[in-house]
Amino acid sequence: MRVGDTVRVRTTGKIGLVVEKRRMAFPDGNPNGDFVTRYRYQLLFGGELVTYQGAFGLEVFSEDR
Repeated sequence: MRVGDTVRVRTTGKIGLVVEKRRMAFPDGNPNGDFVTRYRYQLLFGGELVTYQGAFGLEVFSEDR
């Protein structure tokens, strides 16, 4: 999923536009220095701005390529 893609929320069926994608790194808890990468997406539904952690409940409806 990239900025500019149109996505659909699987539970509600609402369609929105990805306006921001932010990458975050968190330590995985082991002392060897590894980390886990997570993404946070900001979606625009009409005039409402909503933030989603991860893309598990989202489906790409139309790609901006």
